[in-house]
Amino acid sequence: KEGYDWGEFFQNQGIAAIVLKYRMPNGNPEVPVSDAEQAMRLVRMNATSWKINRNDIGIMGFSAGGHLALSSAMFAATNYLAPLGIVPRVSLRPNFVAALYPVVTFSDKRYVHRRSRKGFLGEWAKTNRALQDSFSVERHIPGNCPPVFFVHCDDDPTVHPANSLLLDSALTARRIPHRFIRYATGGHGFGASNTKGTNESRQWRASFIEWLQGLGITRLR
Repeated sequence: KEGYDWGEFFQNQGIAAIVLKYRMPNGNPEVPVSDAEQAMRLVRMNATSWKINRNDIGIMGFSAGGHLALSSAMFAATNYLAPLGIVPRVSLRPNFVAALYPVVTFSDKRYVHRRSRKGFLGEWAKTNRALQDSFSVERHIPGNCPPVFFVHCDDDPTVHPANSLLLDSALTARRIPHRFIRYATGGHGFGASNTKGTNESRQWRASFIEWLQGLGITRLR
């Protein structure tokens, strides 16, 4: 519901979907970011042969994956592929970002999702304040951040909805175009499911397609 199920959904909308299986950090938080950048690089390099528009390539993530999707946009100016000897010949910056019930902060103790922070930073660095701040998305919104679409439910029992409130405030302060949809019900982890969540939260899919059309994303049916 948060991966391959999207292939069929997006295909029906005239959108190509590529699923990223990224590595866990194992104490090196740069690893998943480098995987996201490598995915962006490969998709953009092969855009012509894959018959997709290289200027309409976005990234979507759910929960902890939402943090990675956001991070790929926040840190696109940093080449995390350099240790692999890769010098990208294309932009690593996504054209848009979508994040569902995302993990955003690693530093705000009131709202941090500790399991995600530990998984990303590692056991040895989970209390390292410098690293917490470095990978807290709300503290690193670049001036050229791409448009962002994100959704959170007030009754989310897993990732505190204030994560998205922090993101909304940060994007607003930087005047980055974005759409934040806040639902009263829906919980966490509903993804593309037709049964999980609530009738209210499942409306987000139509809202997302409408948002993409507003950006002028091409080849939507």
